[in-house]
Amino acid sequence: MKNIKFLLLPILLLFVIACSDSKNAASAGGQAGQSDKISILFVEQSGCGSCELLKDTFKKADVKKILDSDFEVKFIDISKANTLPKGVMEPFGTPTLYFVSSNGKELHEPIIGAKSKDDLIDVLNQIKNDYKAKSAK
Repeated sequence: MKNIKFLLLPILLLFVIACSDSKNAASAGGQAGQSDKISILFVEQSGCGSCELLKDTFKKADVKKILDSDFEVKFIDISKANTLPKGVMEPFGTPTLYFVSSNGKELHEPIIGAKSKDDLIDVLNQIKNDYKAKSAK
């Protein structure tokens, strides 16, 4: 029973992050960048092994090509004081990726933890394609 309680807390926190209002996302997007690219707020902390693994995945040629063409990445170290953009809730774990459009809208639920190259490519392509389809309307 204790294990279930510990599982419910992260789920609840993820739900709260996903349900944050568009005003919070707009504040984050306004500080992340002003280009037509999708902003990725890469939240990390010192000594985080999973953060380093995800950074290494970002450097792989297939991933880097997608990131360079359609995304703007901003790294935020939460172990330093006052580094999160205004309106962004502190993540439950690191690394956490927030996806924000050029107009400040949150585009996808935050992704927590390291991902394989193929999983990350799938997510990036999905977010990019959804964003382009909504922008075309």
